[in-house]
Amino acid sequence: MKRKPVEDIIHELRERVAGEYFAKNPLRVFPDDFLSDEVKKDLAKPIKYPDMFKFGPSSSKGLRRDRGKKNNKISASLKRRSMFKTFTTFPFKPIGYKRTDEEMQNTMDRLLPKLGRPKKKNKIDFEQIRRVSELSKMIDLITKAKYVEVLLPMREKLKLWAEGEFGICFENHRIFKEFSSLEEAKYLLYSRKKGQLMYKVPKDEAVVKRAVAEYEKYLSQMRAGLVKAFRRRKIPKEAAEELTTQVIKEKIAK
Repeated sequence: MKRKPVEDIIHELRERVAGEYFAKNPLRVFPDDFLSDEVKKDLAKPIKYPDMFKFGPSSSKGLRRDRGKKNNKISASLKRRSMFKTFTTFPFKPIGYKRTDEEMQNTMDRLLPKLGRPKKKNKIDFEQIRRVSELSKMIDLITKAKYVEVLLPMREKLKLWAEGEFGICFENHRIFKEFSSLEEAKYLLYSRKKGQLMYKVPKDEAVVKRAVAEYEKYLSQMRAGLVKAFRRRKIPKEAAEELTTQVIKEKIAK
């Protein structure tokens, strides 16, 4: 009878021990596994950013439905513009459309002919007004949210940086982002998932610190538990620690 290679025997042993351990101790992979249900609900609420972009055709259709014969010329103009695949902000015309400001200025001139407007016209920057308005709405939404969203590069190797201040840096030590506490940086790095770009971090510093502390405590207990499980199979201590490292690396892949 042909014997199994040693590698296969070790692999089967590792899988059996890990399977038995996690059957009794459910695996928790990320810091948000240690957040309260209330905080998880807050993180699940999306920030409803202003609907800044819509395709020209959909905007023009909406406008045409609400306008009668009086605005046939405007409808025709919008119909022609819908041929271009341009993003537009409803109810404004496509961003970058050269005549937008002039047309709006002329409309203002027609509506306000008797208000003593100065002879020298000061051009109104409607695009700037729109952008300020939308930005104000966005800032308000972000301020009210109980978390911040942080973008992390997917294919870059990142590590903690703590030299008087705290943050995350690349392998070449170039700083990627600074944080007010070490726990915030840890929370983000512990939360990394393959293929994910955007991450949510609770604004409450106490919540973040508690989640990181409980997560690190859990990792320590899991490591100790796995080593004991391997040792019960008469595996030498060094080998048991190495097998444990392999299991944790596979289960908590960053």
